[in-house]
Amino acid sequence: MREEEEVTRTVMREHDQAALEQQKLEQRRHEEMAAHQKQLEQQLMDRERRRQEAYEEFLREKRMVDEILCDKMVKERKEREELEQVREKLYLEEQEEASRKREIEEMREKIHQRLMLQQTCHEQMAFKEMRRQKEKEQDEEFRKMMMAKFAEDDRIEQMNDRKRRMKQLEHRQE
Repeated sequence: MREEEEVTRTVMREHDQAALEQQKLEQRRHEEMAAHQKQLEQQLMDRERRRQEAYEEFLREKRMVDEILCDKMVKERKEREELEQVREKLYLEEQEEASRKREIEEMREKIHQRLMLQQTCHEQMAFKEMRRQKEKEQDEEFRKMMMAKFAEDDRIEQMNDRKRRMKQLEHRQE
């Protein structure tokens, strides 16, 4: 019986020792799992932190790009507006220049018409004066001709009177 007790005790001791070993093994496995879990959690936290940092860096870069794009758009809009103002100013200047040219051309045309009218008037006056002068010369020539005719008629009449008187004298003397 003692042997049985001894065997039982030995078996119990071995069983206890095996249980203790099992417990230690489970404890170590539990600690390893906890360490592994902690390591995984740390990796996840590191990964999340890096992801967050990368996202924040992305947002910073996006803000910078947005600001650059916004500045570029504002600059381009301003340049377009300035270009449009320059075009509008140039268009107005061209319109004014065209208007001035039209006015100058109209004025030139009026002056030309006035000069032509004056020239026509002078020509008409010169023609009238020439015609009046010619008529005057013709009248003078006609007057001289008539005077010469009257003088000739007077001379002939005087000669006829003289002949008549001579004849009368001759008749009287007979």
